[in-house]
Amino acid sequence: MIIAFAGLATLLGDFGLSSAAMQAKSLSDQQRSNLFWMNTGIGVLCTVLAFLCAPLIAGFYGQPRLTAAVQTLAPTFVLQAAISQLTANAARSLRFKLLAQVDVTAQLVGFSTALVLATAGAGVTALVAQQLAIALWTLLILSVAGRWVPKLPRRAEMKSLVGFGVNSFLVQLLTYVSSNVDSVLLGRFWGPVPLGLYDRAYQLYRMPIQQIATPLTRVVLPMLSRRQDERAWVSEKLVQIQRIVAYVVGGVFVVLGSMAWSVVGVLLGANWLESAPVLAILALGGVFQSIGYVYYWAFLITNQTGVQLRASIITRSLMVIFIAGGVVFGPIGVAVGVTAGLISNWLILSRWPMRTTGLNVRHLVMAVIRPITIHLLVNLPVALVGAIYVDQLPSLSLLGLQVGIVIVLYGVVFFSYKSFREDLIAIRIILRKAL
Repeated sequence: MIIAFAGLATLLGDFGLSSAAMQAKSLSDQQRSNLFWMNTGIGVLCTVLAFLCAPLIAGFYGQPRLTAAVQTLAPTFVLQAAISQLTANAARSLRFKLLAQVDVTAQLVGFSTALVLATAGAGVTALVAQQLAIALWTLLILSVAGRWVPKLPRRAEMKSLVGFGVNSFLVQLLTYVSSNVDSVLLGRFWGPVPLGLYDRAYQLYRMPIQQIATPLTRVVLPMLSRRQDERAWVSEKLVQIQRIVAYVVGGVFVVLGSMAWSVVGVLLGANWLESAPVLAILALGGVFQSIGYVYYWAFLITNQTGVQLRASIITRSLMVIFIAGGVVFGPIGVAVGVTAGLISNWLILSRWPMRTTGLNVRHLVMAVIRPITIHLLVNLPVALVGAIYVDQLPSLSLLGLQVGIVIVLYGVVFFSYKSFREDLIAIRIILRKAL
């Protein structure tokens, strides 16, 4: 219930300034330092506001015990705000190995902290402590290993950076609100149990984006922004990236949707099987969200955040309307609303706003057709097997059967379809060069 508000405060603390730093063609040390202090100041303000507004958030849900949880979580907002520029600085320096190590170790530290406290009977406090541990560890390691100490704030040219950051922030804010209004409405009108069922499915659905697509932003932005004036070169690289995203991330989502019941049964247990249809529906939306990420990068690289903002007002408003309409039907209705919003977002962006970037939109669209078609055709039989045997086989056995079918079918396509082989070989070559 509170995570939607917590994430909003983190988003406010960043204020789009980390994207501005990563996208900038050149950035002086003083500009970077000023951005750090701006982020930190906003983070302090968010921490104070969150602490003071905790009773209001608890009152909104009718759950008084949320007050203490929100107030305990409040310090993470200033910590995340300070982290944003340290992360941007490491990305601009192409220190992706450091960022990966920090991400992995921070999650391990947070998980270990939560596990110890939960075992000791701390309850929901363990989850709050997990977020604090992740933020503290990330700040500590990036401060020590980042090899950068911000200067005191001084006058410098900041107008273009702040302008870019504000537009980027507003886009992220619209995206965040439309992506979290589902949890807020379910919690408000259906209560904690339906929200819990929906949230478990949503967290599984979010994993491919969080673990694959989101980290790619740190790599794509600084590398392509250095040659942002060469639109033909940028367009070619984005088409290559789009094809990789469609094959890899899009494939993960299609497989996840086709195996939703067995995946939920294995990972969460039989008591959570009501989350499976929600996961299957969300996974379809995840396909369009993943291929839409390339559009997001394109707008940032070409400095078209103003156009992106105007388009987001339309597309994200539609998503909120779809979700609000679906909440009447509970978690499944909300999942349908989310997926409808993600599909409409990709269709609208492909039709109008992307053309202002000067990139080859047709090639970006064509790059996803073959991968997604192959994924759908291969996984349709897998989904049918799941529907037939879901009540006859244990979840682990069913998952093993489906995985085996997927491997066989992809193998058949690989050996019988030349274009598929050529795509995979090209992707392998690109990834080898990148690594």
